Amino acid sequence: MMAAGLIEQLGDRAALQDPEETAAIRQAVETTVQALARGVAQKDARFECEVIPSGSFYEGTKIVRADEFDYMLCLKTLSVGTTSSSTTPTQAGTEDVEMYRASREATDPYVYLRLVKPELQVMWKDCLVKKDMAATIFKQMFGEDIGISLLNGGKLKATFYHHLKTILPEVRHEKLTWLSSSLKTLEHITGEEGGEMRGVPETMEFAWDGDKSRRISVDVCLTLHVNRWSRLSDVDRRYGLSHPHGDIIAEAVGQGFHVVPKFQFFWRLSWSSAEFSLLKNVFRKAPSARQIYRVAKFINENKFLDHYKLPSKICDSYTLKTVLLHVWFDTEEKEWADVGSAFIRYIQKLHDCIKDGNLPHFFIQTINLSPLSDWSVSKATALKECIDQIQAETDADAFLQSKIVIEPTEEVKASIKPLRERKIRVLTTPGLKPSGVLRQLKEAVKEESRNEEGAVGGVEEDNLAGGCQKDVESTLEAIAKTIEKSREEGPDKANL
Repeated sequence: MMAAGLIEQLGDRAALQDPEETAAIRQAVETTVQALARGVAQKDARFECEVIPSGSFYEGTKIVRADEFDYMLCLKTLSVGTTSSSTTPTQAGTEDVEMYRASREATDPYVYLRLVKPELQVMWKDCLVKKDMAATIFKQMFGEDIGISLLNGGKLKATFYHHLKTILPEVRHEKLTWLSSSLKTLEHITGEEGGEMRGVPETMEFAWDGDKSRRISVDVCLTLHVNRWSRLSDVDRRYGLSHPHGDIIAEAVGQGFHVVPKFQFFWRLSWSSAEFSLLKNVFRKAPSARQIYRVAKFINENKFLDHYKLPSKICDSYTLKTVLLHVWFDTEEKEWADVGSAFIRYIQKLHDCIKDGNLPHFFIQTINLSPLSDWSVSKATALKECIDQIQAETDADAFLQSKIVIEPTEEVKASIKPLRERKIRVLTTPGLKPSGVLRQLKEAVKEESRNEEGAVGGVEEDNLAGGCQKDVESTLEAIAKTIEKSREEGPDKANL
């Protein structure tokens, strides 16, 4: 097929450049992250962690430069077990931690974590939800204050990242120079030490070999392991052992999953380990699948412009990964032999998902990763033009130089401001604290985004947790939402 030659050329462009330097960067980053994990554990023994590589670099799908690395730091001192004698929340179980769904909605990935053992409640007393707040919630949920000690993931995460921030200047590597971190930036903005970040990972920026223009981004995410599979996911039932790829699913399910602290007492499910296992086996059976995924990421980052003629994307990389998994499990292995036809099949599936506004999360199919928006038609149109070019073009340079603009529909175009007018103005009053400025900035950004959803590409990716979910706006709003749901659902909260 004509597309095969172009895909091969683009695959060469997408591959990580300079293997020798890539290996050196990897070694430096891994040494640094391991040292950071040891340093935090020495400072606070509760935070002894196993460092688990994750993300695109270790999946073998990072493109062009080795400048982003992801790790899960899995607590060794806490885990969610598989067995419990608990049939109601008032009975003590045999687990360290019990997990309860925040709601019965199948699309809700949030959970609460309960510390079961008294000694753990003492150990983590500074990271528990306040008793009066927990009592209010559970009186509504169970009809009485059952005295559950909920683990406040926000406090736990803030404590861990604060330790990490203090250790960072002490960990030195001759090739890596620490520049900044998420928490350091937050403290600079607010003018206050500490604070809880709503994002899941802590992002650290390093300069490579003393050159600040060559930045290495390292994300670390605190997690707890759950050594069983979640009943929220039916992937093991959709693709049982009788399925041609059932063995791949069985191995992934056997990895269990993780929960990550999101905000306050909310934790979120993470499928990172299962995805890592799936991709490893998919790429082993069909090496062309890895090349197809890399090329799709490369095209997504280098082919499209927004209506201001600025670089844009059709979607985020998690969407690309999800489409790959769906296509793989809906086809036979032999259909991946021809990289050209397999790529067209894959990119056509992506087009259809965007056009129809329907891309089920691979693990929880009730979650739609690509709902219809004002920009769905525009993105589908741009992607269709891209598919036509792939089928007609044979030269990578010519293909990449022919940019495709994601043109808004007439309805959307009427609401778009000229670029020179798209400024966020933050008006401050004398004596306003930096946190007030940040609040005004956030509101200004919200106001802009209401009128121009998705103007510059896909939604933001949260790669470690797998999929995109709207953050909880505030603790009180979240509590109100939970209480309202509990009134409708009754007192019996399902344990995951």
